[in-house]
Amino acid sequence: MAADRKLSDAARAALAELFGIPEFRDAWASILCVFSESELQGCERAIGLDRPNPEFRAGIVDAVAFCIWLHAIRPRRYSEIREEFILVAKRAEAAALALQQLSAALDPSSRNLLLEPLADVFATLIAPSAPDHLRELAATAKRFAESLRGRDQGGAARMHAFAVLIRLLADAFTRATGDGGEITYSPYRERYEGRFWNLVEAVLSKVETIAEQGGRRLARPATKGARGKYIERVLRGVDKTPTVAP
Repeated sequence: MAADRKLSDAARAALAELFGIPEFRDAWASILCVFSESELQGCERAIGLDRPNPEFRAGIVDAVAFCIWLHAIRPRRYSEIREEFILVAKRAEAAALALQQLSAALDPSSRNLLLEPLADVFATLIAPSAPDHLRELAATAKRFAESLRGRDQGGAARMHAFAVLIRLLADAFTRATGDGGEITYSPYRERYEGRFWNLVEAVLSKVETIAEQGGRRLARPATKGARGKYIERVLRGVDKTPTVAP
């Protein structure tokens, strides 16, 4: 089970490549600075470590940095992309009509008189094939837009960034402890528990503070009960599809 919680070598290489991008490297460095020594020690104590673990600390910062980066770029909804392709189709159709009207409005003599410096460019624009190409583009955009219909229904913001945070924290946890990142629900105490749960709770408040400083709250389950169930689903997904890049 523990091996399933670890990222593959390929996944870690992909992350290392991302951390090499200057903008992301700067963000990583700034996030590293916001963690105090006591907070990092608190994360270590949360999972049962009694001494500083540099690799584990780096894993925490990696998880937070990647989560904040995904949160900042906000993965776009299919419905948003579909609307843009519909707009492309409309504009391509309008451009095709405008070129036809322009071609019809200018006789050969006026073309030569007014547009001689740009004769080649103009000839390309009013060629019979130009409107056809634009209409083909419009048709393609419409087909793509139609393929996206119903792919999402709006609603609450997706929690991609939070899910990645959990996935990368599980990787750091497993490498530091040798155990899988598990959480359990105690019916007696009516709450989720476990070393991995303690780690998530210790890191989450810092992540939320950083996200809010950027002007937008992190999308995550609103209550601890819902958060526990969501983490369980993410970890089950890790077990079914291990060694994939985030």
